[in-house]
Amino acid sequence: MLDVNRFLTKVPGVNGVFLMKNNRIVQSTFKKDVDILLKDLSLITEALKEKYGTVQKISMSGDRNLFFFYHKNMILGIEGDRTISLPLLNIQARVFFKKIDESNQ
Repeated sequence: MLDVNRFLTKVPGVNGVFLMKNNRIVQSTFKKDVDILLKDLSLITEALKEKYGTVQKISMSGDRNLFFFYHKNMILGIEGDRTISLPLLNIQARVFFKKIDESNQ
């Protein structure tokens, strides 16, 4: 399994990253507990799936920016500041999931 720490070094502006697989956190760089966030994310995800079908990405902006990338049974969650490059983040997330898929073959 790839290490989520790669986002901290490859994408300027990233403050924290977690990877969930089958509704369980398997990697995290967060020092704080993200369980409350994950419960809220689960509710939002289910509501969006019910209304629109497949969810690929959710972005939330405020004092902090939160990005959630969905791939098969995984969710990659990223917290970033206002300097984060969204195109670079999107590319790195795609590369990350592609490498995971390749390593599972």
